[in-house]
Amino acid sequence: QPQPMGGVPATGTHTLLLAGDDAGSGQDPGAGVVGTERLMGVEDGQRRCRCVVPQRAVLVVLIFLAEVICYVDRTNISVAIIPMQHQYGWSSSTKGNILSAFYYGYLITQIPAGWLAAKYGGKIILGAGVVLWSLFTILTPPVAGYLPLLLLMRVLLGAGEGVTFPSVHDLVANWYPGNEVTRAIAIMTSGQEAGTVISMILTPLVAAYIGWPYVFYMFGALGFVWYLFFHVLASARPETHPWISHQEVLLIRENSNTHNADNSEIPWRQFFVASAVWAIATAHFCFNFGWYIVLGWLPSYFNDVLHVQLAELGWPSVLPFAFMCISTITSGFASDYLISTELLSLLCAARCPAARFLAAVTGPMRLTSLHNIAVCV
Repeated sequence: QPQPMGGVPATGTHTLLLAGDDAGSGQDPGAGVVGTERLMGVEDGQRRCRCVVPQRAVLVVLIFLAEVICYVDRTNISVAIIPMQHQYGWSSSTKGNILSAFYYGYLITQIPAGWLAAKYGGKIILGAGVVLWSLFTILTPPVAGYLPLLLLMRVLLGAGEGVTFPSVHDLVANWYPGNEVTRAIAIMTSGQEAGTVISMILTPLVAAYIGWPYVFYMFGALGFVWYLFFHVLASARPETHPWISHQEVLLIRENSNTHNADNSEIPWRQFFVASAVWAIATAHFCFNFGWYIVLGWLPSYFNDVLHVQLAELGWPSVLPFAFMCISTITSGFASDYLISTELLSLLCAARCPAARFLAAVTGPMRLTSLHNIAVCV
């Protein structure tokens, strides 16, 4: 779009009519989805900044990086606690209490975070969570010598990270067409495994050659850097994003599976008695039971039982999570393709992870009977 003299874009107003706001327009109320937004700084129906990259793609990258940092800060103590235990003389039970303290805070903020994200937008809640948990990560080394404060810091870190996924799902619901949701979530959640991989590779090296406190200082600082980009580049809703194109907003809203219904219209009773809800909750519980045992204790097992040195813990510890990262992305794309081409029903796609889950549980069951690092790998 041509610029006025001096390179300053012309300003004006343009009203974007979406579904539910057809008064006086003569348009079909089903043409879009959510009401009217007045977009400032727009001329002739075009945004003042025409971005080649779709903004929902930018959001995918930002959330992926947020989940990378989330899991780096969550898992780095799995390795760092080995030299910390030696320095402070902690017993195995104390070590277990420190590792588990995170999840008390993580549990408490899940449901409130979902309500807050729905009310105020996922951007605010996710941004606040990243800043808080990054702060508590940095504060971990100074309080490590005083156990009650260390436990408190782990609880607060968990509380900060507990807002991550409720706010992410709010952003996904508002930003992605129905046929892109699975792929978007697959890419975003692969950040969990990617963050674990990064943590398992770098933490042993940093702890062995620089010192375990720098594990928390370095990784904690990443959250503040991420927030600067997220604050500028992200928006809670497509309609309020300053750079998104008119066409992308319409694409999102015309193909969205969600509607801005009032909370009073949500059928809570049917929700809680639905067998599908309990099936998902049960599968998630069982998966997490094994996942977090491996996540928290695998480095200690390699160090204590198989006598792998601290600096060499990265390569054996990282393999399960590296392959899980690849599997998460590929299965998301494959699922979307099979459903969209009607080669696989939605019900069958939902049942497929059960087979993978049954195969996965056999690994940890065999691990405890092995005493050779090569065979464990």
